Formats: sequence, C-alpha cells, structure tokens
Amino acid sequence: MELHACGFNGHIQLATNAELPDRPSDVYAFTKIASDHRTGVAYAGWSQTLVNQNTSLLGRGHNLRLDIPLWDGPPLSSFFGTHDGVVGALGANGELYRFSHDSDPAFTLQGDEGSPRLAHVATNNADRLAIIFLASPAANLMHVLEFGSVNEFLEWYSDPSADPPANVSRRHFMVPGRAKQLVAFATGFVLLTENGEVYTWGDVRHDRCLGRSVDAADNPADEPRLVEALAGIPIAKVAASGWICAALSKERDLYIWGLGTPGSEGRKIEVLNNVSPSSPHSKESGILYDLVEEHSTDSAEQDEDVTLVELESGLDVIDVGVGAGHVIVCAEGGRIFTVGDNDNGQLGLGKDARSFYRDWTEVKGFRGKSVESVTCGPRSSFVLVR
Repeated sequence: MELHACGFNGHIQLATNAELPDRPSDVYAFTKIASDHRTGVAYAGWSQTLVNQNTSLLGRGHNLRLDIPLWDGPPLSSFFGTHDGVVGALGANGELYRFSHDSDPAFTLQGDEGSPRLAHVATNNADRLAIIFLASPAANLMHVLEFGSVNEFLEWYSDPSADPPANVSRRHFMVPGRAKQLVAFATGFVLLTENGEVYTWGDVRHDRCLGRSVDAADNPADEPRLVEALAGIPIAKVAASGWICAALSKERDLYIWGLGTPGSEGRKIEVLNNVSPSSPHSKESGILYDLVEEHSTDSAEQDEDVTLVELESGLDVIDVGVGAGHVIVCAEGGRIFTVGDNDNGQLGLGKDARSFYRDWTEVKGFRGKSVESVTCGPRSSFVLVR
C-alpha cells in the first residue's frame, strides 16, 4: 500500500523522509509519503498528520518527531483534535485515550472501568465537541452529548456524575438507530446510522450546511434531524469539513450540500450552484429535491437542497473526502477528481495550477491504479493506492 499526499506543509506534516527541510514548502502534486502492507491516514489536522504504518502509529508535523512511533498498542479510532493538533482517540472498547507529545507512548488511557464508553467523537471549527455513547448490541437508540468546548468534554469525562457548572452548555439528544459515523463541519455535525440515514445539526446562521429544511418548532437547526432529501437512499459514508458536506450512497452516487467559504467571494464550487426546478431524484438534473415542502425559485431556499454529483460519463464514485474548502473524489478505474480551494496545492494539480477550481478536474496520475480510499485534511489531500 502507498499513501500519497499533497497540500499545506507548513509544519512538515507531509514530510516524505527523515531529512527535514530548512524551509518547509507546500506539496503541489501528489507525493508518496508512506508505504507498507498496512498504511493509511489516522488523523489529518491543520498542523499534524498521524499515519498507521504496519502495527505502529506514526506522527508528522507540529511537536512530532518524524516517523517516531506514537503508539504500538491495540488499534485506536475516532481521533479528534483542534486547530492546535490531535487531542485524543478511542480504544476498541470505547475507552478514551488522551494525547500528549511529551508522553511515551503518546496516548494515555483516561478514566477507569466505570468511565463512559464512547463510539464516536468529533470536534468542529467552533471548538464544539459531540460524542455518541457505545450502545449495547440490541440497542436501537443513540445517545448523543454535545459540549461547548473540548475542555468541557474532558472535565465531564473525568467526573460524569457531577452537575455541570452554570456556564457549561452541555446538551443531550436521543436519535433513533445505531451510529456508523460522526463527522464535523465548520459549525455543526453530520451523523450516519448503520441503516444509511443521515442526520445533521449545527448553527442556524449557516443552515445551508445542514442540507435540510429548518424551522424552530419541528426542525430546529441545533438538534439532530434527518436530511429528508436523502431519505430512502442508503448512504454508505459521509464526509464533511469547512462549509461542505458529502454523502456517498451504497449505489455509488455522490451527494453534496453546503456553501462557499464565508468571506471568499466568487469561491463557490459549481456543484453547489447547480440548483434548478426539476423532478426529484433526477440524475439528469443533478439535483435531489426534498418533497416535504414545495421549493420556490428563491436562491436561498434552493441552496438548502442536496446536489447529486455527475462526474464525467456518469462514473460511479468509490470514495470521497472533504477539506476546509475542497473536495476529492475517487471514481471507478482509479480516477481522481478534485475541486475547490487550491492555495496550498491541496488539489494535487501541480505548482502552476490556479488557486481555485470551480469545476471537477482530474488528477490523471492515478488512472488505472487500484485506489483504495481518499481523505482530506483541512488543506491537504490523501490517496491510498494498493
């Protein structure tokens, strides 16, 4: 397996060997950064990258020594962090591990046998954090807690039975089903259930990132609610970051919703503009409409719709990753397409490429190769090739 990466490298988080450059520079074309029979991205943040390599977890970037093992124990998952770097991860039985670059190993078990067992953890750009409790095999109801900050979560975990201080904004939700994924975008969260349903919640000021209708009484923005436009379509994976969210169906159709980065005038990918009155569930139109209520031609209402992506020649989509302002897609035949922000080379199109691409552009170097998966950091992209 080979892991290829491109994009922001200001903290040497995409370093390719043990010889550190005097002046780190961004990586504008996909470059192999790791290879082993078992490798892949465990965590990709603003300043740090954690890579699974064989049985070890290796780190690159801020406060991390290049390719020095951080962890050799049982596999960890659901890594989460902030702009400053990774904060923690979950063990196989839902136990919490806290990260410190000064520790050896770098991840330390928190709590005791009576501590809560968690299935998923995610943090958004507003530093809010959501968790889903590990459910019993027979359970069909998810318990979700949302915290106002990472520190509030860590304080709660150290003593879950304590009453929260008056200034703590902890919220509890119950959502039907069993959790498969929990991911975060700039101001909210996306939850995927095992039976393929998608729930979103977040800041009402950016409700287009929710991909659903919002009203204070029945569909509040800040509580998990079903994305009605995807109802009845079994979703296999969700991805989100920045102001863009994506869902990949079991039938290999890709759906995207969101908005351009606030303050970046003219930088909105075309797929988010492809909204026009049409029949629902129409691939030809490129739009999946929500029939719960009639949509007007008002652009603000149209932007709340979920867009069905049409790649070249109707290619099936195998995988998707979303960064802070860009998207990467793996289609059948090992074909890689990218779109969006490219200021740091995160689209992998070379040093002479533009700083923004409105439409899908193919990274042709992977054609015909056996691509396993794609993923994104905020301003980086990764392709795993067999």
